[in-house]
Amino acid sequence: MTYLFEHTAFGFCWWDLVALLVVLGVILVMVIKLRNQKKELKKLEDILADAAKTEAAAQKAAEELQTTETQI
Repeated sequence: MTYLFEHTAFGFCWWDLVALLVVLGVILVMVIKLRNQKKELKKLEDILADAAKTEAAAQKAAEELQTTETQI
């Protein structure tokens, strides 16, 4: 088996295993960060939707107040 690893063009060095572990670690970190980013984005979208509802309610109240003032 050693002959096969030493004399093939597609053989590998032991540093390739270390590099593979590093690449797998980087991919794992990227997946975790992407998942956390999606959670944070969802949370911020919910906050933005709540703020938009509050702003719409305030705008409607202001319009009703202007309508009442013009009728008096």
